[in-house]
Amino acid sequence: MRTFKFFKSICLAILACLITLSGCKFNSTYINREDDKQAAEKVTNKFFELIKAKKYNDTFKLYSDKFWTVTPKSKMLEIYTMSEKKLGELNSATVDNWETRRVEGSDPSAEYVFAYKTKHSKYQAVESIRLMREKDGSIKIVAYNVNSEGLFK
Repeated sequence: MRTFKFFKSICLAILACLITLSGCKFNSTYINREDDKQAAEKVTNKFFELIKAKKYNDTFKLYSDKFWTVTPKSKMLEIYTMSEKKLGELNSATVDNWETRRVEGSDPSAEYVFAYKTKHSKYQAVESIRLMREKDGSIKIVAYNVNSEGLFK
């Protein structure tokens, strides 16, 4: 009888450990890795290349579906054309600041934030782009902002 109680106690302890471990998540977090920056820059470089060429509709494929739930494509076209009208044509875009945060493991995620100093034919601007890694592994734009004094003149 004692052997059975001891065996039952051991089984319950093992079961409790298994339940506890199954609820754990094992993740590694990486902050500001150059590799992550370079991966996201492929998207931002393509974005500015398309803006410079005035291929605004082609930029849409670089945005996450999440972006389009709050911003209609027609509104984005208005932002592009209004920015060009007020600031002038895009001449250059240079990374001013960046941050990345990538989590690998059982609950993966990745966020990338860039601030670009852009030079247009009329004014300069700071353009901020936030990106996220999608479930399929692609990196997409989830937020875009243009800040320039030229927008108010």
